[in-house]
Amino acid sequence: MNIIMMIRFFNVILVFIFSSLSLLFAQDYMVKITPVITFYDCADVIIKENTLYAYCNNSLTREQIPLDNLLSLEYKQPGNYKAGLIHFTLDTVYCRIDSISDFFVFYQEKNEYKKTGKGNILAVYFNSLSDKQLSESRIKEFIDLHTSQVNTGHYLLEQDSSIVEIAELLSLINDTLTFKAKKAGISIKTHYAAKQMKKYIHIEDADAERFFYKKDYIQKKNGAVYKGEVKSINLKQIGYKTILNERIVYLSQSKSNTEALYFHNIEEDLQKSRTYSKLWVTNRPTREVRADISIGYGYRIASLKSELSAHSPDYADQLRLGFTLDASFDFFVTKKLGLGGKYSQYQTSNSDGKFADDIRIIFLGPTISKLNEFADSKGYLYSSLSVGLLNYDNRAVIDGRNAIIKGSALGISLSIGFDIFITGKTTIGLKGGILAGSIKQVEVNSETIQLKHPENLTRLEAMIGIRYYL
Repeated sequence: MNIIMMIRFFNVILVFIFSSLSLLFAQDYMVKITPVITFYDCADVIIKENTLYAYCNNSLTREQIPLDNLLSLEYKQPGNYKAGLIHFTLDTVYCRIDSISDFFVFYQEKNEYKKTGKGNILAVYFNSLSDKQLSESRIKEFIDLHTSQVNTGHYLLEQDSSIVEIAELLSLINDTLTFKAKKAGISIKTHYAAKQMKKYIHIEDADAERFFYKKDYIQKKNGAVYKGEVKSINLKQIGYKTILNERIVYLSQSKSNTEALYFHNIEEDLQKSRTYSKLWVTNRPTREVRADISIGYGYRIASLKSELSAHSPDYADQLRLGFTLDASFDFFVTKKLGLGGKYSQYQTSNSDGKFADDIRIIFLGPTISKLNEFADSKGYLYSSLSVGLLNYDNRAVIDGRNAIIKGSALGISLSIGFDIFITGKTTIGLKGGILAGSIKQVEVNSETIQLKHPENLTRLEAMIGIRYYL
């Protein structure tokens, strides 16, 4: 009977695994970029060596801002300016891609139909977790490169609204601008009093569409990349226009055979330059606390000795499978490493005439754990190691007489599992593990007995549970 219960239980676990993985893997997602412009009141402004130094918004510390992030600079009074700064945020949007036009991406997110400009999207992935290929560092490099490349439209707007075109801003010291001005196609070093300036424009247009969008790139599962123009997408096919043998042709390919769509060529762009400025890119906040409660079954893998279950071997074997309750708490001292505690209770029982067993095995101990992100923080892989106290308690009936059997030993627990977010802080997950330990002596009705053979309490565990991250 217990074997049948085990088979049913593990069937449920397998169904959960595959349904969870299908939920996780069988969806599209976009890497979305958004330009953010913020204006600051700055005092004691100095510009030198492509860096702006200033006390911004009454800050007590002097900020150092890369000049590539400067959108504009407006003179207010000696030493004081209004600075416009630009940076970019990155977000992963899990969705279903419906179609892509020349300028827009149409998609469904949480049962809502939406659209976004093509220039706001770095890449679209189909039914995979391949954003690791577009790693955070390479995305930063790409943004940094393009930010520096677009800073070509800077100029001075004077008080009388006339325009002075600038080739390169060299410095701003003591309210005097030093720059290379363009005159008759020649760059001439020029000094300019800031009070004559209405505004200095560093980036002419902060539109992401203008910054990033070039062309579509279709990447197949085998890694091959084709330059084209996506025209249609459905559940099975992607249609695109490209040039083949010097002719414009319309082709299609299976969506299941397509790794991703890029709206630029990152590799080509990154090969052009390796000099980048530093940008601020947002990430999902680091999780500091994890609380977990799980239920499932444990199965004792060693044979049960007749000394503790004084009946037939078949009777003892039916005590192997038991219900397991597990609770843990972790505080993460780094992004991946956590310290905490674990409580685990295993319970099983059986009876046959004048014999009965009601066994509880409780483990309690400190834990060291590790957390790894996957699917761009849509879930975590979790593993833990714990060493603590293992208590054995059996309320038994032996040949019609009641007996309380107790014992304790050192226990070691090893667990591994995965969590999938269902809300911003809550996950559901599956984990498995092993808990090992053995007792050499017990107390039977307060009488100490040395066992001839140690009782092996080692068990395998499989559990499903809910976790809360903070």
